[in-house]
Amino acid sequence: MAVNTGFVTTPVQSVTGTLKRSVSDQFRRLFEAVTPFLALVKDVNFDAFGQPSYSNGMIEKESVETMKFEWFTWLPIDQFYTAASGSSSTCVLSDSTAFLERDGIYNETQGCYGIVTRNSSGTTLAITTIGLVAWACSTSDRVCMVGNMYEEASSVATSRTKEPDNNCNYCQTFRYPISIAETALNSPHYGPDLVTRYMTDNTAFALGNVERMFFAGERAASGETTAATPYTTGSAVNMSSMRGMINWSSASPYSVGGAMTWTKWNTELLDYIPTTQQSSNKLIMFCGKKIHGRLNDLAAGKFIQQVQGNGINPSSFGVVPKSFQCGPYEIMPVLHQFFNDSGMNSSALLVDPKDVVYIYKKGLDMRPVNDIQLPSTLGTTRELRGTVSCKVWSSGANILKLTNWSA
Repeated sequence: MAVNTGFVTTPVQSVTGTLKRSVSDQFRRLFEAVTPFLALVKDVNFDAFGQPSYSNGMIEKESVETMKFEWFTWLPIDQFYTAASGSSSTCVLSDSTAFLERDGIYNETQGCYGIVTRNSSGTTLAITTIGLVAWACSTSDRVCMVGNMYEEASSVATSRTKEPDNNCNYCQTFRYPISIAETALNSPHYGPDLVTRYMTDNTAFALGNVERMFFAGERAASGETTAATPYTTGSAVNMSSMRGMINWSSASPYSVGGAMTWTKWNTELLDYIPTTQQSSNKLIMFCGKKIHGRLNDLAAGKFIQQVQGNGINPSSFGVVPKSFQCGPYEIMPVLHQFFNDSGMNSSALLVDPKDVVYIYKKGLDMRPVNDIQLPSTLGTTRELRGTVSCKVWSSGANILKLTNWSA
């Protein structure tokens, strides 16, 4: 080592020097600040008599016995159509099988009304005019089924029913382990307990991954599993995966096409909200900071106009509404980190929380599991694991994706 010939000054901190370091025993963890999907899930607990009680939450939770689970969705018989063609005595549809003889039919475009006297080939309806306006039908006319009519002392009418549609999804197994050598576990470290720290960090990482699967996940294209060959195993394995809310969405997406305005919000968006959506239910809109900020900016602008119009000059402005009204629907924006990413920050997802159910395979909800290492291993392996999925009661008919929402 070098010889000092003057004052000994504070050396540069070094792992080989004698100068002690001042290190805090607390870490500031920069977790993703906004991942609230699982926080919206109701948790169910049972008392000694088996009676359930639920924690606060907007999304229901239930268990299933099998990896594949099913449910049924009944959609009403379609009663509104676009004509492929027609004439003074016919209306041709792409599919007319829902019509029966004696059904009334109204041409919304032409303003005429008639009665169906025959349904042939599953596409062509024969129409007899009723009223003073003669029946007429052309390509792209909008027509609708209206009340049927029967003569007095008529015979038994023809039955018309529609079966529900079968839907299914699959539970997906998630595993997020951490492994710590026995020697590392028994060595002094800065910060909190080593296992606790790694498990806390691992939990934050894992739940962010799982939540994104609830949005963007997809099930196998056919069958119950997808075969893949991980490099480390060298052989094909079959894995089941869940379909997330974005891929369930079957409603036509609403393209904002630029900046959102109050006019667009109250007219265009309202038109795109599915007619099967109940207005009595509060809707949640998953979005990122960009879209949430645009909404708050719209609200703050109206607030400022109102205050200035009343001749008031407060020292500060600003509002953060908890919900926004869109016609009869109350919409609550919910920030989520997934929608902060540059590929998603111009999109949002409008969901009825009563339409979505958090599913877990019985006994296999997300949970920490300790000491899963081999007996011969000098160390410990713990993991966060679970086999979970989601059910969408409407099979996606009530989930609306908003796109192209820019500044």
